[in-house]
Amino acid sequence: MKSLGLALLTVMAVGCHFDKLFNANGGSQAQPGGTAPAATHLIFATQPTNSSAGATISPPVRVAAMDDQGDTVTTFHGTAAMAIQRDGSALGGARLSGTTTSVPFVNGIATFPDLRIDQPGLAAYTLKARNGELSDVESGSFYVGP
Repeated sequence: MKSLGLALLTVMAVGCHFDKLFNANGGSQAQPGGTAPAATHLIFATQPTNSSAGATISPPVRVAAMDDQGDTVTTFHGTAAMAIQRDGSALGGARLSGTTTSVPFVNGIATFPDLRIDQPGLAAYTLKARNGELSDVESGSFYVGP
C-alpha cells in the first residue's frame, strides 16, 4: 500500500504547480529566500457593469496588478486612478465621480467602491485604469442609462 501512495504522489508531482497548490488564492508571493515576482501589467479583475446616470456602479470596479504568468502579485503596492476612456454621452462631457484617484493596492488589488457617471450614454462607455509604474488598461464596454 505504501508503494501505491508513493507512486500516486510521484505522478501528481510531475505536472503540479506547487506554488499554486500551497497558495490559497493562486496569487504570486515571494518564496522564502527569493524575491517577489514583478508586476508587469494591470487588468480589470471586476469590470464596470451597466448602471443609471448618477448611480454607483455595482459591484465595485477592481483592478489587479499581474505578473507575466497571469497571477495577481499580492505584494504589489502603490495606487491606481480611474478615468473615462470612451465617453458614450450625447455631448461628450460626462464626468466620473467617486473615489477616482490614489486608490491603494491591497494584496495586489485596487478597489473603486463608489464610481458614478453623471450622464446617460447614447453609446457604450469604457474606463481606463492607470498606475505610474504599469501600463494603462481599458475596461470592457458598459452602458449608462437615464
